Amino acid sequence: MNKPATFKRFAGLSLQFGLLISVIITLSMLGNAWVSYAESIRIADKTLQTRLQSISRLLADISTEALLIHDYVSINDFLETTASQADVVFVRLTGNSGETIDHALSPDSTLTQAVLESADSNPLETFFLDMARNKNIVSNTFPIKFQGDKIAELYIGVDRRNYDAEAKQNLLHNLKFSLLTAMIAGLAIYWIFKFRIVKPISRLKQAAARVANFDMDQLVKIEGHNELSELSVSFNEMTQQLSEANSDRQQSMLELSRLNESLEERIHKRTRELQQMNTRVMHQAMHDPLTGLPNRSLIMERLRQSLRYAHRHHKMVAVFMLDLNRFKEVNDTLGHPVGDQVLIEVSKRIPTVLRETDTVGRLGGDEFVIVLPETTRQDAMLVADKVMEQFGLGFEIDGHQLSIGTSIGISLYPEHSETPDTLIQRADVALYVAKRGTNNHIALYNESDDHHSLSRLLLVSDLKKAIDKDQLSFQFQPQVNLQTNDICGAEALCRWKHPTQGFISPEIFIPMAEDAGLIKALTNRVIEAVIRYHRQWQQQGIDIRVAINLSMGNLLDLDLIKHIEDLIHNEEIPAQNLKLEITESMIMSDPERITEILSAETFENVDISIDDFGTGYSSLGHLKRLPVNEVKIDKSFIFNMINDADDTTIVQTIIQLAKNLSLNVVAEGVEDQKTSDQLQIMGCKIVQGYHYSRPVDPDNLPETVKQIKSGLASRENLQKKTG
Repeated sequence: MNKPATFKRFAGLSLQFGLLISVIITLSMLGNAWVSYAESIRIADKTLQTRLQSISRLLADISTEALLIHDYVSINDFLETTASQADVVFVRLTGNSGETIDHALSPDSTLTQAVLESADSNPLETFFLDMARNKNIVSNTFPIKFQGDKIAELYIGVDRRNYDAEAKQNLLHNLKFSLLTAMIAGLAIYWIFKFRIVKPISRLKQAAARVANFDMDQLVKIEGHNELSELSVSFNEMTQQLSEANSDRQQSMLELSRLNESLEERIHKRTRELQQMNTRVMHQAMHDPLTGLPNRSLIMERLRQSLRYAHRHHKMVAVFMLDLNRFKEVNDTLGHPVGDQVLIEVSKRIPTVLRETDTVGRLGGDEFVIVLPETTRQDAMLVADKVMEQFGLGFEIDGHQLSIGTSIGISLYPEHSETPDTLIQRADVALYVAKRGTNNHIALYNESDDHHSLSRLLLVSDLKKAIDKDQLSFQFQPQVNLQTNDICGAEALCRWKHPTQGFISPEIFIPMAEDAGLIKALTNRVIEAVIRYHRQWQQQGIDIRVAINLSMGNLLDLDLIKHIEDLIHNEEIPAQNLKLEITESMIMSDPERITEILSAETFENVDISIDDFGTGYSSLGHLKRLPVNEVKIDKSFIFNMINDADDTTIVQTIIQLAKNLSLNVVAEGVEDQKTSDQLQIMGCKIVQGYHYSRPVDPDNLPETVKQIKSGLASRENLQKKTG
């Protein structure tokens, strides 16, 4: 066979083999391109589903609180923000019954243009139906739950067309690459076989195998100056480059791995920080910052949950309203930091007598709410007694022994109401009744009390008008000295005749004035009246000492104390003719502070009397340090003293105690001569009561004084004659 024929035959075989190899390579790469395309579609679907889940979960988390409090503005903001994200077509929020709560459509998607441009709302439902059947949309529904109950559902759809277009573009690129590769492979085979260099190819094959095994140290040696020799050189150079590239690649992969680990760590750290921040924000939004107890929002939410459960299972729910007695005095006397410590201590004590399922929260100020789910009337009253016991233990704050009580108003579901707001309101009505001191300061709501609550609000306004327009009247009850048979003083008493309700008891409007901040103005009116009438009596030859009752707010009012000091200094009323009365319970609220105030120079020449003595549980240690001149035995011990041995013993003990401490004693509530005689035998010098005189108008006091003196003189003469 001659050389040209051999060359032609070999060239034909090389071409055929090259074409065959090209076809095989083309088919293989086309198959691989198709598999890659299918895998891209699958990955895109998975990516979209994962993204939908992430968006839905995040949106559900941040929308739960807004749904619970019906904050539709925030819900709309959340939906609009989600709809503005890339590829998101629509977001829809529906209720449990399928009604649309809110929705948002992507302003950039071609799929939403028709709906956004239409003013009619009907195409919106058609739009969501079309989207459910649209193959270009990947959608997902996600339930929003709160404590296991589904409260709403999210429906979100994203556009997959961009992902499909990208996959098709990759497929087209792979097809082109496959054809190009096949052509190159065919030409390479053709040229290799054209020059009949099977052995060099074998060497190259072996070298390629070594390279495949990452053995790049051995070089390929092919003698000659043809293409194969050049190919061997190129192959060797390629091997060196691959070796260098592999080293660079390994180094890059190592660095990339470290970067990935660092990035993942930062992502995890930031995620934890965001979760912790979100938890703190949620806690702060639903809890009182001072005590850490649930605030009004969380209380109302838990009350609603308790009522829903009680409705389904036919249970009773109790709602307590509490506020602290004399808490304003603590703030005014010791300052708000001490008051805050009292509130914190209260927040710790109350839960100790409750169940884990019960809720105690703070509404604000000194007001607390307790919710008792699954209870009975008897159990609710028992819990109220236990709460009262916690307050009976007293409070020690910054070295101060404080006696602070509480009042509790109670309403019951479903007896008193079936709505949270009304239950709270009616518990507040019951609290007002409890604050009047009935039944150990615990009161259960009664429908007849509702008008008292409204009436109280109106009375406060009317009382302010009466004080401002000087519509109050005053009476004075004389005090009798049993040793001298003379009038030694009188107690000033404020009276209020309401235009429509008639006379209002001081036991009602005095506490009302203290709560409403009117006590200063009211006390000023009393002082003005005492000065005015005292001058009139002096002109008529009656010079007696007048007692004025002061509250804790009065003692803490520097302006009022300065006013009294100026009156004494200017002798508008002599110091010896003025007596100030404060209650024993007021003293025991903060004995050290009261002692400090009464020891001031202002009261140096003014007699101080402890009113209602025997009811405040004061100790001898406190009593002996107080700069007081007199104690007034509470009338509750005097009324039945003749018939009750215990009351007699108490009165005798107080008189003897006062005598040992060099204090005067006044017995109030003397109703008959027998009681007066018994008090005189016990050593009580001064008495006050209806037996001698009821409170009288100031114009009638001079005549009343003369009548009492005359009666005392007649009785003294009679005793001398019969003696």
